[in-house]
This record gives sequence, structure tokens and C-alpha cells, in this order.
Amino acid sequence: MHELTSIYSNIENNLNNKYYFQSLVKEGHERKILSDQRVEHIQLSLFRLLKDHVNRYTSYESSSVRTEKAQQLLQSICYTIGAYLKTIQGIKDQLELLDSGDMDELFSSGTTVLKKYIEESKISLKKLQSEALYINNLAYHNTIFTGIPEYFKDCDIKYAPQDDAGSIDYPLSVEITDLEGVEYIREYLHRLNLENTFCKFFNVRRIEQLLNGYHTDYPDLLINIFEIILINVIGLVLLNKDIYQLNISEEDRYELKIKLQSLTADQLQTQLKQAVLELYNWINTDNYKLLQYMLKNVYPISRRLTKLLSMDKLEMIFFSLRTVQKKSEPDFRDGNMMEDDKLRDLIEEMQNCRYISDKITMIKNQVHSLRDLIEVMEVCFYGEEFIEIFKMLTDNEITALLNYLNDEEEKEWQKALLKYKKDYLSSPAVNISKRRF
Repeated sequence: MHELTSIYSNIENNLNNKYYFQSLVKEGHERKILSDQRVEHIQLSLFRLLKDHVNRYTSYESSSVRTEKAQQLLQSICYTIGAYLKTIQGIKDQLELLDSGDMDELFSSGTTVLKKYIEESKISLKKLQSEALYINNLAYHNTIFTGIPEYFKDCDIKYAPQDDAGSIDYPLSVEITDLEGVEYIREYLHRLNLENTFCKFFNVRRIEQLLNGYHTDYPDLLINIFEIILINVIGLVLLNKDIYQLNISEEDRYELKIKLQSLTADQLQTQLKQAVLELYNWINTDNYKLLQYMLKNVYPISRRLTKLLSMDKLEMIFFSLRTVQKKSEPDFRDGNMMEDDKLRDLIEEMQNCRYISDKITMIKNQVHSLRDLIEVMEVCFYGEEFIEIFKMLTDNEITALLNYLNDEEEKEWQKALLKYKKDYLSSPAVNISKRRF
């Protein structure tokens, strides 16, 4: 019995998560759990499924396709079956399904699983978009509001569920290396939602000051916002200081150096784990998955910290807040409105524009009146796109824009402006007096 358990454990350790079905068949065959005859039967069943798949793909107009397409279709079948097998608890039960199950049924069940994953992912994206940070980082916003939605437009769950699509530039703190296609996007959204949940505990203005302390070009960099916040907050926990201020001063870095430099690598990792556990209690959440995700960051953080301690370069991992200087341009005023025909042309051009960055550039170059800006916002911008407009306005311009709010008819840009005022311009999201230091 113990020997069998060990065999199944070894099989599990050797499985390739991207090519799960194929690797499970290979491992099962090599360990004599799947007979030669059964593997041959599986192969014949796959070719029959492929033939049916090709017929459906060509709408029964042809029974043959190019070799590359046939390989892609075969991979889609294997990927789909693998997605279903992963839902079965235990390698033993999975292999029993392969040994006795009908491949058509496994494929059908896999299709159902992938459809469920797509629906779950769309719900996750909706949640992410509704709770997105008002942070001026191009990769963050483009991924959430352009790249991932493009994935759902392009995703071919029937013939290419394993393919990656869309434009996902924003890096996760814990990258996904063993998934692709539908499974990847589902896990990506899950992790990004966890990161976002953590970041929402902190004031957005302070977050931007922290990012500016990290690098003044943070809006254009491929950075992970969660990771930068987490590391600073862990430092503040170790110092027993107010985590919601986010700031680590030069004096704080010196104190951290004295506190940590004599620790071994294992001792440092233990300290960081303990700090994460304390942090989890202090932010007052019962999101255990968030705790698990934070703990996954401990090892890479401890490795970086060990190296930087030896170099006496803690300023490269613990950052001080730096005020974000708002640009005075463009200067929107209630005069100098555009001529009607030019405004109509601009609106038409914007409505045909695909990227938010290009629309913002058009505003900067052509719109110089709050009244024109409002007219453009009402028909050319949606959802979190408004944040990119508000971010380039001065505080005085935001105040002037608030005067245009209409209590009788609250439009989408007005709701977004009120949310921006509350989330970005207000005090920290969590009551500091509640912290349990």
C-alpha cells in the first residue's frame, strides 16, 4: 500500500501542468498502471476525436487541414481533457478514469469545465475593474481595461483554449509559469484580485507617493504595485510602526539594518513570515487566500533582502514616500471652447480610437475648456478610463469640475469623479486608530 502511495506521489511530482493529460498518460504507462493496449486505445480515440474536430472546424467542407492546424486542434483536445482531469482529486482516481473512461466523455466534461472557467474569469474581471486602483500606471490600467477584455474577445474555447490572447503586460508578484490559455487567465485574474484586495487597504495618494519614491517614471514602468507596498509594510511591521503611512525613512532603514543584518538566511525568512502573519491580523481580514499569497512572496523577498543587506543598500528595497508633482498642463478653462465642427470631428476620432493613451493625448493636444472636456467625457470615455483624465487635472480643476455635478441626472463621469474624490483625495482607507500595535 505504501509502495503504491509512493508511486502516485512520484507521478504527481513529474506531471507537466501545461501538458497535463499527455504527461499523465506517459507517467501512468511508464509505471505499468496503464497497459500498452490501453495507451493504444487512448491514441486511437484521440485520432478519432481529432477527425471529428477537423470536420467541425471546417464546417464539414473538408476532412483535412494543414499540419500546423491539425497539431493545434489535437493540442486543444488534450488541453481540454487535461483541464477536466485536474478537477478530479487524487492521481489514482485520474489514472483510473484514463484506464476505463470514455475519451469522448472526458473531452465533453473538459469543455464544460473550460466554459465554467471562462464565466468565472469574466466575473473576476468585472470585480477587478470595479475595484481597480486609481493609480497612474499604464501597464496596470491597460491590462485590466484593454488587454484582458481583448482576451475574451479573441478566446476560441472550442478550437484553441490553450492559446494566449489579449495583451497582458502587468506583472504579478508571483508569476504563473505552469499554465496557459483559459487556465492561465483564470489564475492571473485570481492573483491580481488578491493583490488588488491588499492594495485597497491603503490610501491611493500614499501608494502613488511610495511608487514615486521607488522611481519617478513609475507610470511607464512594468512594476508590481502590490509587491512594492508589501515589502515596505513588512518593514514597518518589523519596526512596529504605523503600516498605513507606508513610509520608511532613512532612520528606519538604519534601524532595519541593525535589526536584520546578524540574522542567518533561515532566521531572516522566519522573521519575514512572522511579520506577514502579524500584518494579516492587523489589516483585519479573513481572506485566507490572501495570507497564502503574501506568504508566497516571503522567500523571494528574503533572498533580495539578504543580498541588499550584504551590500548595505536597503534603499533599493525599502522606499521613502516622495510627493507626486502634478503637471500644470494642460490648463483647462471655461473659455477657448472649440468650434462645433472641430469638436464633432474630435469626438468621432476618439470614438474610433482603441487605446486610452491615444485618447488622452488627443485631449492634451486639442481640448482646453472644461465644458469641451465634459462633452468629450460623456460620449468617449467609459468606466475606469475617467481616472486617466482626472489624474492630469490640478486640484483646482477638479474642484471646478465638481461644480458641474448635476444632482438630478448623475452621469457616468460624475459618478467616477465622486469616486475619485473619495478614494484618491480622501484620508487613508482604513482607520489608523484601529491598528493593534
